[in-house]
Amino acid sequence: MTDKGLEIFRLVAELGSNSEAARVLDISQSSVSRAISSLESEFNTKLLNRDSIPFTVTSNGVILINLIDDGMSTKERFKRYIEEQSMKQLKISFAFPVSCSLFSSELSRFKQNEPSIVIKNYSGDTAQIRQMLVNGKLDVALLPERMNFCGYNTSKCTEELEWCLAAPNGVPLTDRSYICPDELMNLPLLVPADITSHSVIEKWVGDRERIHLSDTYNSIETLTEMLNRGYGAGFAPRLYSKHLYRYDIAFYLLSPKIFTPVYIYITSREDRLITVRPFIDLLKDKIK
Repeated sequence: MTDKGLEIFRLVAELGSNSEAARVLDISQSSVSRAISSLESEFNTKLLNRDSIPFTVTSNGVILINLIDDGMSTKERFKRYIEEQSMKQLKISFAFPVSCSLFSSELSRFKQNEPSIVIKNYSGDTAQIRQMLVNGKLDVALLPERMNFCGYNTSKCTEELEWCLAAPNGVPLTDRSYICPDELMNLPLLVPADITSHSVIEKWVGDRERIHLSDTYNSIETLTEMLNRGYGAGFAPRLYSKHLYRYDIAFYLLSPKIFTPVYIYITSREDRLITVRPFIDLLKDKIK
C-alpha cells in the first residue's frame, strides 16, 4: 500500500463519501473504493462506517488520521497500534457440548483482575473450533477430545460433562428418576454429532442392537426443536438442564452415569503468553 492510499483515506474521511473524494482527486470512484479496502485489508481493521452518507470514521480510523497528520512513519506506527490492541484480547472458544459455564467463575474473576484485556469468545461447533486451532486463531479452546495442534499445549481438565436424557414432559419413558439402557429399546435417540460424545454414549449403550442412535444435531437449540416435534428423546449434557426446562422438556439422569472428559488447548506462542497466563493461573486447580 502506497502513501497515495493514505491520502485517499484522509480525504474520504474529511468529505464523507467516495464520490466526493474521487471528484477532488480526479480519479474513478472504484479506485477510491479499492484504495480504502486495500488499506483496511493491510491493517486488518475497519476504518470507515459506510452504512450511511456521509461516512463516519471508526475509532481506529481516527487513530490513523492522527498519525497521518503527524506525518511520522504512519503505516508502521498504525500497524504497531493494531497489534498492541490485538495483544490485549484473550481469544477463547468453547465448542459444543463443552460450555463456558464450566469456567464461568474463572472468566468472571479474570474480567475483574484484568479489566484492560478484552475477552473475545468465538462460538462454533467442534469442526469450526478445530479449524481455528489449526489456523492458530485462538488463545484458549475447550474440546471433548484430545488432538495435537501445532502451537498449542493440551491438558486434560478435571471437569467432566455428565450426560443425561432429555425428553418432553409426560412421556412414559420419564416415569423414573434414572434412565437405564434397557429402557431405551426401540426408541429413536438423538445423539450429538461430536464423535467423542457419541463414542462414550455407544459404550454406555453396549451391544443392544435395537437401540437406534442418530447423529442428527449439534446444538441444544436443534435438539429442543426436534424433541418438541416428537422425534423421541436425546442425550444432552446435564449442565444444559436449566435451558431445556424452558421448553417443557425434562432432564433425567443415566444409570450408570456417562461422563465425557474435557481438554483445554492453550497457545504456546511467546507473544501471547503474557495475556493468556493470568487466565491459565485461574485454571490451575482444574488442569492436570
